[in-house]
Amino acid sequence: MGTKIFLNTRDEVTILDTNRIMYFQADGNYTRFRFADGRETMASYSLSKMEAILASATSKVKTVTYYRLGRSLIINQSYLFHVNTLKQKLVLAGENGYVCQLDVPKATLKAYKDFLIEEMKKGQSQ
Repeated sequence: MGTKIFLNTRDEVTILDTNRIMYFQADGNYTRFRFADGRETMASYSLSKMEAILASATSKVKTVTYYRLGRSLIINQSYLFHVNTLKQKLVLAGENGYVCQLDVPKATLKAYKDFLIEEMKKGQSQ
């Protein structure tokens, strides 16, 4: 069980385990969530608001696995499987063989790939 986030609206509250969310994706003023088992739902929060909620909820966690890719996507790096800058594809692998392929601009993926390589080098030097 991971960190919980609480999304409160006038009529309801939704409680989400952040470790089970593969990605958050902007959809206008809403945010779409994709879970590791393939389920999907939406919340009436902008992606920026979701990012703030997520940062607040995970501020005490030593290893933050979320990474913002551009204006419309935040991924949980725990599910990262493959990055292909040429085809502009990012692949996340979830539970029970569930795989999610996202289209991401080439420049964004290139910068992310460079970030991953730098992080890998830091980890090897420690």
